[in-house]
Amino acid sequence: MRSDLLFPVGQPKLTYCKLLPRDRALVERHFLNLSPVSRHSRFSGFVSDSFIQAYCQSLLQPHSLVFGAFCQ
Repeated sequence: MRSDLLFPVGQPKLTYCKLLPRDRALVERHFLNLSPVSRHSRFSGFVSDSFIQAYCQSLLQPHSLVFGAFCQ
């Protein structure tokens, strides 16, 4: 497949990496900074800050396999 179809000119490219337990604070900050509409889209409903904090606490455990996508 042509890469220019996947990433048209001017579009950011993505880098994927495994998230580790040490990344928990960054992930939590990202989720807490989501707008109410984005939170609803991400979590399939409206969620509180305390829900996000608990979710992040359980998300990145040593046995977890979680990847993040980062715009370059």
